[in-house]
Amino acid sequence: MSLSRGAVPGAESLPTALPAAVKEGLISVLTANSAVERLQSELESEKKEGLKAQEGLSGGNKEEKNSDSELLLELYQEELGACEEGLEDETASFLEHTLLPHYQETVLKLDTGQGCVIEIRPGSGGQEASIFASELFDMYENLSDRHGWTFRRLDEKDGLWQASIDGDLSYRRLQLESGVHRVQRVPSTEKAGRIQTSSASVVVLPHAREIDLQGTSLKQIERESEVFVKRGSGPGGQSVNNSCSAVRINHGPTGLWVNMMIHSSQLQNKQAGLELLRTKIYNQEVQAQSSERKNMRKSQVNTGDRSEKIRTYNFQRDSLVDHRFDHESVGAQESLYDSGLGQGLDLVLSAGMEDNEVKELADSVEWLDGLEAGWKD
Repeated sequence: MSLSRGAVPGAESLPTALPAAVKEGLISVLTANSAVERLQSELESEKKEGLKAQEGLSGGNKEEKNSDSELLLELYQEELGACEEGLEDETASFLEHTLLPHYQETVLKLDTGQGCVIEIRPGSGGQEASIFASELFDMYENLSDRHGWTFRRLDEKDGLWQASIDGDLSYRRLQLESGVHRVQRVPSTEKAGRIQTSSASVVVLPHAREIDLQGTSLKQIERESEVFVKRGSGPGGQSVNNSCSAVRINHGPTGLWVNMMIHSSQLQNKQAGLELLRTKIYNQEVQAQSSERKNMRKSQVNTGDRSEKIRTYNFQRDSLVDHRFDHESVGAQESLYDSGLGQGLDLVLSAGMEDNEVKELADSVEWLDGLEAGWKD
């Protein structure tokens, strides 16, 4: 984020899309940064003045001048250090507690209470892969119980295990589980004691959002639309054809439009047109959400090949290795069989959430930089 902007802007010069809390936090950061830049400039000036004043001096006078300059520079350094520390604290607090939550809520539209649907299919490994897929399914049920989530089994046939999970942060914690999970162990069906590698693929989809246009009033839709009036046409007699009773409504945000001329009254046609337009907006939202979920599922479904792994459960070392975050913890068997608290899996999930939030924080700063480009210097 570019902070060197000279004069600190007032709230009125910041983008109107930002809420008051974000504006106030940003101004605080810019104010702290301005203080640091001022002290840095004064410190450099003092150094130059000190060197200039020493020219032409000699002996004791020069030593006395050096002592005074060093004392003044120390005071500047102490004040600068305190200001830089304050700037770091102010920036960290703004990014973590103000900007990131705003970005997650308004741009990413995250809902901490949003649940998810989880689907598990066996990959390579034959019968052992099916056993592993079933164990993964039970593992997520046990995980849900530990976190107080509601786990509803939806389907367990034809090589597919499917469940719905509801609860606080359930989707946020599980969204990175999508991918190929690999297990390395001696199968129960293996008599020679050889270690086998099998896999299963996991897909995690957020629950569909409730599309509620009840809160979207017809007046709001009208404000977002252009309304044109024209003469009616078709059957209805002279009162329809010779009066400007028909309306056409163009909705700017969606590009949808309607024509309405079923009534002889322009006001009635306008009302009926707005109601029809709201229905069209609803249908567009439903179709967009359906398409989004379809693309999300398509992007997550893979071949199930072991080489596409995101995590390995190694029974010989009793370890869980997440290959995306380079994170390893103990408890492969404990996590799969829930013989204990499942801390290994929880540690991996926490590492995934932290990694995701770091990326979201970087994205939020980039997003703010994009808004910053439109600010007035």
